[in-house]
Amino acid sequence: MLRGTPLCTTRYSRIHDFDVFFSLRIGEQTYCGDYETVVVDEINDLRSSEGKDVEITLDKSKNKVILYTPQNRKLKARIVRASQCPSTALALSDNR
Repeated sequence: MLRGTPLCTTRYSRIHDFDVFFSLRIGEQTYCGDYETVVVDEINDLRSSEGKDVEITLDKSKNKVILYTPQNRKLKARIVRASQCPSTALALSDNR
Protein backbone atom coordinates (compact mmCIF):
# COMPACT_ATOMS: atom_id res chain seq x y z
CA MET A 1 0.00 0.00 0.00
CA LEU A 2 1.34 3.43 -0.86
CA ARG A 3 0.18 6.81 0.34
CA GLY A 4 1.63 10.10 -0.88
CA THR A 5 1.39 13.49 0.77
CA PRO A 6 3.06 16.69 -0.37
CA LEU A 7 5.96 17.89 1.77
CA CYS A 8 6.66 21.62 1.71
CA THR A 9 10.07 23.06 2.41
CA THR A 10 11.15 26.68 2.36
CA ARG A 11 13.99 26.10 -0.09
CA TYR A 12 12.38 23.75 -2.59
CA SER A 13 9.02 23.37 -4.25
CA ARG A 14 6.54 20.72 -3.07
CA ILE A 15 7.96 17.22 -2.69
CA HIS A 16 5.84 14.10 -2.33
CA ASP A 17 6.55 12.18 0.84
CA PHE A 18 5.52 8.55 0.32
CA ASP A 19 4.37 6.35 3.17
CA VAL A 20 4.84 2.71 2.13
CA PHE A 21 3.27 -0.16 4.08
CA PHE A 22 4.61 -3.65 3.44
CA SER A 23 4.34 -7.12 4.94
CA LEU A 24 7.35 -9.22 5.78
CA ARG A 25 7.83 -12.64 7.29
CA ILE A 26 10.70 -13.50 9.60
CA GLY A 27 10.67 -17.21 10.39
CA GLU A 28 7.04 -18.07 11.20
CA GLN A 29 6.10 -14.50 12.30
CA THR A 30 4.58 -11.92 9.92
CA TYR A 31 5.10 -8.20 10.53
CA CYS A 32 3.80 -5.01 8.96
CA GLY A 33 6.37 -2.35 8.14
CA ASP A 34 5.90 1.37 7.51
CA TYR A 35 8.58 3.12 5.46
CA GLU A 36 8.58 6.84 4.62
CA THR A 37 10.60 8.19 1.71
CA VAL A 38 10.75 10.86 -0.97
CA VAL A 39 12.86 8.60 -3.23
CA VAL A 40 10.80 6.69 -5.79
CA ASP A 41 13.73 4.33 -6.55
CA GLU A 42 13.60 3.11 -2.94
CA ILE A 43 9.95 2.20 -3.41
CA ASN A 44 10.79 0.34 -6.63
CA ASP A 45 13.58 -1.52 -4.84
CA LEU A 46 11.20 -2.54 -2.06
CA ARG A 47 8.65 -3.72 -4.61
CA SER A 48 11.33 -5.72 -6.45
CA SER A 49 11.93 -7.72 -3.26
CA GLU A 50 8.41 -9.17 -3.37
CA GLY A 51 8.56 -12.91 -2.77
CA LYS A 52 12.36 -12.93 -2.45
CA ASP A 53 14.59 -13.71 0.51
CA VAL A 54 16.21 -10.50 1.75
CA GLU A 55 18.39 -9.59 4.68
CA ILE A 56 16.33 -8.20 7.56
CA THR A 57 17.33 -7.06 11.04
CA LEU A 58 14.55 -6.73 13.62
CA ASP A 59 15.38 -4.82 16.80
CA LYS A 60 14.87 -6.53 20.16
CA SER A 61 11.79 -4.47 21.00
CA LYS A 62 10.27 -5.45 17.61
CA ASN A 63 9.44 -1.81 16.88
CA LYS A 64 11.91 -1.21 14.05
CA VAL A 65 13.33 -3.19 11.15
CA ILE A 66 16.21 -2.67 8.74
CA LEU A 67 15.66 -4.25 5.33
CA TYR A 68 18.33 -4.61 2.64
CA THR A 69 16.80 -4.67 -0.84
CA PRO A 70 18.16 -6.80 -3.71
CA GLN A 71 19.83 -3.58 -4.98
CA ASN A 72 21.62 -3.19 -1.60
CA ARG A 73 19.58 -0.27 -0.34
CA LYS A 74 19.33 -0.08 3.44
CA LEU A 75 15.75 0.84 4.37
CA LYS A 76 14.85 1.61 7.98
CA ALA A 77 11.17 1.05 8.75
CA ARG A 78 9.02 0.84 11.82
CA ILE A 79 6.68 -2.00 12.74
CA VAL A 80 3.00 -1.00 12.76
CA ARG A 81 -0.40 -2.66 13.21
CA ALA A 82 -1.00 -5.59 10.87
CA SER A 83 -4.27 -4.01 9.67
CA GLN A 84 -2.25 -1.37 7.78
CA CYS A 85 -0.59 -3.92 5.48
CA PRO A 86 -1.60 -5.88 2.43
CA SER A 87 -2.46 -9.51 3.05
CA THR A 88 0.48 -10.94 1.09
CA ALA A 89 4.08 -10.87 2.26
CA LEU A 90 6.42 -8.65 0.24
CA ALA A 91 9.70 -9.62 1.80
CA LEU A 92 10.87 -12.84 3.38
CA SER A 93 13.81 -13.57 5.63
CA ASP A 94 15.44 -16.53 7.28
CA ASN A 95 17.07 -14.19 9.83
CA ARG A 96 15.80 -14.27 13.38
